[in-house]
Amino acid sequence: MDKKNIIIAGILLIIITGSVIAWMVTRPEKPTLEEANAILAENIQNRIALTSFTSAGDMDFQIKDGEMVLLKVGVEDMRHSVINPFDFTNQDSSMTIKYNIMIGFETIIDRIKAGMTPEDLEALKEPILMMGMDFYGLMQTMRALGERNISAVMEMKSIDFNSYMKIVEIEGLREIITSVGGMFLAEMTMGKIEPYLGVWRKTPADPIMKKEMIAVSEKIEKFIPSIFNTHYVKEVLPNTKINGTPVYSFRIGIDLDKIKDAVISFIPLIVEKLEMEVDEKEEMKTGIINAWPEIVKMIEAAETDYKIYIDRETHFTIKETVAVNIDLAEFITVLAKMVPQEEITPEGMVEFKRFIETIRGINVIMTINFEHNDHNAVPAIVPPAEYEVVIPPINKARARARDARRLADVRQLAFILEKEVALYSDVALEGCTKANASTITCTGPREIGVLFPQIRDPGRYTAICSPTVTENCTYGISRSNGTAGARTNDYRICFHLEIGTANLSAGIHSVKTGFHFVEGCL
Repeated sequence: MDKKNIIIAGILLIIITGSVIAWMVTRPEKPTLEEANAILAENIQNRIALTSFTSAGDMDFQIKDGEMVLLKVGVEDMRHSVINPFDFTNQDSSMTIKYNIMIGFETIIDRIKAGMTPEDLEALKEPILMMGMDFYGLMQTMRALGERNISAVMEMKSIDFNSYMKIVEIEGLREIITSVGGMFLAEMTMGKIEPYLGVWRKTPADPIMKKEMIAVSEKIEKFIPSIFNTHYVKEVLPNTKINGTPVYSFRIGIDLDKIKDAVISFIPLIVEKLEMEVDEKEEMKTGIINAWPEIVKMIEAAETDYKIYIDRETHFTIKETVAVNIDLAEFITVLAKMVPQEEITPEGMVEFKRFIETIRGINVIMTINFEHNDHNAVPAIVPPAEYEVVIPPINKARARARDARRLADVRQLAFILEKEVALYSDVALEGCTKANASTITCTGPREIGVLFPQIRDPGRYTAICSPTVTENCTYGISRSNGTAGARTNDYRICFHLEIGTANLSAGIHSVKTGFHFVEGCL
């Protein structure tokens, strides 16, 4: 080697050695466990305070029998933007999601046959025959399907509790339904889906449900910090970069004692919404405390690996990954131990053990990977420029029930006034003396002061129905000409209907002296 090459080699060696030393000196050190938990605590506060963010990633859910897949639901691509993520009363969101569902029909049918006795198969056969279908022919048809895929791309928005949805594409569903249930079932099913293909459809918020959700949401928000504070750093992983952003990498654990405290703190809200008695609240609390050791075993039976990657500068969450593996037989065995043993018959125990053997070897596996960005920088989410309005049947049923209740209410209010005149005389009402006063403010005379405050619009609205307030309002009372000073023999009670009845259309109406129903509040 000549002198020139030796010099070049020496220079290169110095550069490489210097680079290594510089990297070792300047490379970010992993934080200690104590420092990592302090960083996580700040991250949690940042997360709760977020006004908006965007997530993008994928999810995978599988039910496997050994290496054979029974069912796989994959979200290949999901993009989700949300404004006010933890203010449920004022939350808007937008999502694009691509599903891919794989059903292993052959594996499922073989598993069913292997785990069932001839008696079980006969018991399963009867309801299939009642639907006019050949049981064994259906099993054979389904098995012949082998593995089938259904894929779909959907776009969804939620704005002020109104939902918007559009199906961009869907493939494979019609063929599967046709093979299993025939052309009629396929056409009936697709007939409910196809109106959403390529067209935005809006489902308006049910006003009463919206009000109830807001009331509940305001209380749920108080519990969010207690849920997040159950997290702690279990292991500090090497620092890395994600899309060029330097991040801390932590493996997260869940403090199960704090989870128990959070669940118990949630009991008052459950008791309130279910209108339970005070002693039932204590029973529920005692039941959770007594069952907690078994609940812990059930949680631990689900092998979970949760990692979080935190921006080293802002301490915002940049990425999260979750992997869960559940041995179904072990999980259900632990779950069954929570049932009081005296409630299990010997025959029931035999059936349960046989069921466990049937599902042994089946695992539920789930993985989630999401990257987060646009922290506090998501623009306003706006409705689609064009859409069609859809009123779900359940919303119509609820509205129809509320309208029936309103008619019953105003009939009762009018009946009370007419009865008062018949038994006593025409007198001025007390308390509700203004024009368009709320009927619940009436304090007399006699039973009017007792009964009127108990009769409220099912929407629990604060606005009062009048000629200028014609929807989402509570019952308003005036004299029959709309002026102040309603009397037992001179009244007009205004109310609104959401969808109307056979005799009264949707909108504002009134009942006047003499039990006369009138369109409008005039």
